[in-house]
This record gives sequence, C-alpha cells and structure tokens, in this order.
Amino acid sequence: MDRHFDIAGWLHVGTGLLGLLSLAAVAALFVPALSRLAPELPPGGLILGLSPMDLIFGLMAAGAAVLVLFSLVSALTGYGLIRRRPWGRSTALAVSFMQLMNIPLGTVVAAYTLWALSTPEGKAAWEESQRT
Repeated sequence: MDRHFDIAGWLHVGTGLLGLLSLAAVAALFVPALSRLAPELPPGGLILGLSPMDLIFGLMAAGAAVLVLFSLVSALTGYGLIRRRPWGRSTALAVSFMQLMNIPLGTVVAAYTLWALSTPEGKAAWEESQRT
C-alpha cells in the first residue's frame, strides 16, 4: 500500500501544479484580450458604482484566488501523503471529497486516493507507517 500512498501523493501534487499552470494560461490569454476590450465598454457604474471592467477583473481575481488556494492545498496534501505526515491521511480524505466534483481529472485522483486510504489494508498500512 505504500506505493499507492506515493502514487496518490504525486497525483495530488500534479493536480495542484496543473491548477496553477492553468491559471497562468488563462491569465496570459484573457487579461490582454479584456484590456483591449476595456475602451469599448461603457464607463458607467452598474453595480456598486463599478464599471463592467472592474467587475470582470474583480471576479477573475476572486476566481484566481480560489484556484490558487485549492491548488496549493492539493500540492500540500500530496506532500503529506508522500512524506507520511500525521495530518496527510485526514487532509487527503477531505481534499479528495472536494475534488470529486472536479470532473474528470479530479474525480479520478480523488477516487484513487479514497480507495487507497479507506480500505482496511490502507488504514492498517497508514497506521503502520505512523509507528515507524
């Protein structure tokens, strides 16, 4: 089972890095495009006195912050699994339940992690790794 813990850990690290990479790609593509679009939008305040571009960039920044947070938590979870940290199993279970909604890659990683950590053999192997 130790091999499965390592694989699950590296999968979590990979999904975390993939999330950060996708954020960089989206920012590189959409920020310049929206900047060119900005002069064509009306300057008036629609909501709370903010212009449409302010709203768009604000929503993008909020989405980026959430994506960075989830990506870093996923990578940290992978580190915890690989290094057999005491918090690694519980964090991996929590993160995996959240990643089940991240179709398709997150669902596969989450299902594999839940399988590796939730089976009786997985629980016993994790407890054994904590004793040594």
